[in-house]
Amino acid sequence: MTDSEPHVWLVTGSSTGMGRALAEAIIERGDRLIATARNVAQIEDLAERGGERFQAARLDVLEPASIAAAIDIGLSRFERIDTLVHCAGAGLVGSIEESSRSEIERVFETNMYGVLNTINGVLPHMRERRSGQIGVITSQGAFQGQQGCGIYCASKAATNAICEALAAEVTALGIGVTIIEPGLVATNFHSAIVQAEQRLPDYDASCGPLRRAVLEGNPPTAHDARLAANAILTALSAPRPPLNMPLGADAVNLVRHKLAFVTAELDRWEDVAVAVKGSQPLPGPGEPWNPLQWGGPLVGSEEG
Repeated sequence: MTDSEPHVWLVTGSSTGMGRALAEAIIERGDRLIATARNVAQIEDLAERGGERFQAARLDVLEPASIAAAIDIGLSRFERIDTLVHCAGAGLVGSIEESSRSEIERVFETNMYGVLNTINGVLPHMRERRSGQIGVITSQGAFQGQQGCGIYCASKAATNAICEALAAEVTALGIGVTIIEPGLVATNFHSAIVQAEQRLPDYDASCGPLRRAVLEGNPPTAHDARLAANAILTALSAPRPPLNMPLGADAVNLVRHKLAFVTAELDRWEDVAVAVKGSQPLPGPGEPWNPLQWGGPLVGSEEG
């Protein structure tokens, strides 16, 4: 690929939410786009705007065959995929105890297994080219669990861990990974959020406000989806994309608050924690790292 050739993006969940905003931003940039959705009719309006640089394809993140077919369609049209952005997701509001097994499985199936299905679909192509960037939209809740949506946060946190491990595995193969953690963005995602069917009065004080809020739509403090999409494109197009990319002041503040909290607890309990020792000391800075021990470098990060 030369600098003059348009970038080729594959975006899942292009019909709604951040996926839709990203698809529109990519078209405005003049890049090539493989826009995917479970219902292709919902993205047909983008075809006129994208012209020859646009390709629609049906893709359900829970159907590996549809993922493979969509990738084949995109490769047949544009010959390569430079960047995958996974946007498809599912929400659940309710306390941990109120959430049923079937409700929990639905969220994890979409938000974790769906991501794995899509990434595993595109990785062989990127490995063969020794080039590519993978962006996965999770949530600020992946960094810190929040009351009223703990199951959703857990599914996104699991995805964060997968992406961090993936970055360590594929950076040497020329493939980058970026975890995108938005705060509250003004999209129609709230309309797809499911409320836990069971409702226990004891959780009305802690989880009731969020249950009511998702029914009211986006507050005026929600971030502009177009600005969020442009920020994502800027990060993923950078010479060294970040491993972690919070979006919005609320997400940045949450990350900083969590880091400060964890640091304070480490300082308070470090003596107790390090009293647990092995027979040999851990490697120091600059010394070889044993892959059988935790605490290795974040390969793919700015420092790694």
